[in-house]
Amino acid sequence: MKPSFLLSLDISIDPDYGFVKAIRVINSCRPKRMVSDTVSMFIHADFEASPEDVLKCVEDIDGVASIDVKLCLRMSADARRVQRSLREMGFTLVPAPLAQRIIAYKRIDDSCIVIERTSRPGIYIARVARCRSLPMPVPHSIFVVTGRLRDIASEVLRISSILERFFESLRSRGIASSCT
Repeated sequence: MKPSFLLSLDISIDPDYGFVKAIRVINSCRPKRMVSDTVSMFIHADFEASPEDVLKCVEDIDGVASIDVKLCLRMSADARRVQRSLREMGFTLVPAPLAQRIIAYKRIDDSCIVIERTSRPGIYIARVARCRSLPMPVPHSIFVVTGRLRDIASEVLRISSILERFFESLRSRGIASSCT
């Protein structure tokens, strides 16, 4: 079973590259949703695909991008059971008064894996925060990789690799499955 990745791509297109050309390239990548602004030459696209596939598809676009990589997890609808399982895996649970969406986090390598609840019971999102310790409240920018599209591909792939290993450890313990 493959992990279910959700990617949000925000890109400001270089005028020399061409806005219409960039729209065509992104459309060929089959985004789940796409919004564009011709005045500011900005495109937002959401994907449900592996980060490798999306990066291969958009690698020729010239511009400055922000990419947010998320892993969708199907876990128990019983919140206490999920918390117990995460605690057994070495996660730190976030106290209820401090928690907004984040329920737990764990330091891995030079990053933190963060587990967020969603509005749907039993569905959780895992993200990688690019920091050694998690500040409260957690700014959104801590999850986003920003830079020239060609330059940030390696960091996005590193994040997706961390999330894939995490998904495999959850799946091997029978704690989670893919959302698809």
